[in-house]
Amino acid sequence: MRFEIKQGPTKKNGWLPLLFFALFWNGLVSLFVGFVVHSFWRAADAQLRYQATEGTVLESRVTSSSDSDGTTYGYGIRYRYAVAGQTFEGDRYAFGSGKSSDGRAHASRLVKQHPVGSKLTVYFDPGKPQEAVIERHVDPMMKFLVLFLQPFVLVGVGLIGALIAYPFNRGRIKRFAQRPADVPWDIPSWGRLERGFAGFTLRPKATLFGMAGAAVAGYGVTSFLSIFVVGFFFGGFSGGRPNAILGAFIACVLGGLAGVALYRRAQGKKAQLALDPGAGVFKLTSPLRTLEIAFDEIAGWSLKQILNPRNVKQESQSAFVPLLSIHTTKGDDVPVHVFSADADAPVIAQKVTETFAAWTNKPIFEEPPPSTDDFMKLMTTGGTLAAAREIKAVAAQLKDLC
Repeated sequence: MRFEIKQGPTKKNGWLPLLFFALFWNGLVSLFVGFVVHSFWRAADAQLRYQATEGTVLESRVTSSSDSDGTTYGYGIRYRYAVAGQTFEGDRYAFGSGKSSDGRAHASRLVKQHPVGSKLTVYFDPGKPQEAVIERHVDPMMKFLVLFLQPFVLVGVGLIGALIAYPFNRGRIKRFAQRPADVPWDIPSWGRLERGFAGFTLRPKATLFGMAGAAVAGYGVTSFLSIFVVGFFFGGFSGGRPNAILGAFIACVLGGLAGVALYRRAQGKKAQLALDPGAGVFKLTSPLRTLEIAFDEIAGWSLKQILNPRNVKQESQSAFVPLLSIHTTKGDDVPVHVFSADADAPVIAQKVTETFAAWTNKPIFEEPPPSTDDFMKLMTTGGTLAAAREIKAVAAQLKDLC
């Protein structure tokens, strides 16, 4: 069974949908980010330029609005102030103020602080006196909104990164498939084959891209969880406590560092492959296994498709992944490596299999691809459950080879 690189169709069908989704997602997120940035910018500008004057409260009340999602609460404080003998009225309390479902307590507190007829300090723009505000800092809700938007921003950044990396990755895979194998040999999604004192060693490689992805994933998951912690337990949906929000940001950074640590730890647990032509020995070592097979015991190599044993599979990925195995003269199949589930994995797997077969002077045994029935079974409830049980069993046996 051979695999071929799909040039035009793969690039067209893969990159354009990603582009459209990235534009849609980032355009939508940019609206909210722009609102937050504008609010912080106006607050900073007010602290630098706005001047103070005395004002009188004309109206002070808790506002509410109801829809199918429930009731949200805010505050309405209207005031009068004078600048250079001219009278103005305003109703902005702070930049970025809004409503929330649990904002009633916060709104009631502000209304009590500024009853009708009371005096208060109003800050106005010297160039546009009609522009005024009571609190020159942003509404506390804005700080929580920054935390709330983080997972969405990270997804957008990831989409942009994927768009940039896509053509470079396609070129890298094409060069990998066309160039002859040479040591040192970087095998995408697996590791680096290097020459050592006793032959060749292939070690799983912790890449910068992988560490960056792990950091973003750890940061994103932590920020997503912190939204609910701060929102429900520290009043985040009505502004929150500043220390709680700051603590959430610190937790996000620690989550990113933890993601990198877990990624590096996982790479360290993956199996290392060694080829020793002098001793005529093939070795595979990891915390789960230690195998040593003499070249004379290798009958050949095979590449077959198995259900993806990884716990996470993207929508665009295949349900089946290539598994590189050794056939021994005793009739055993020894798994060597499970390739990734992306579209380029079959090309990488074919290249590696042909190279190892040539280096060890052994044949490649043909394996039948998954049939239409195999794919159809996955579409049924019974087939899905059976596949899940099989994946769970295989994942435990091959997790150091993935």
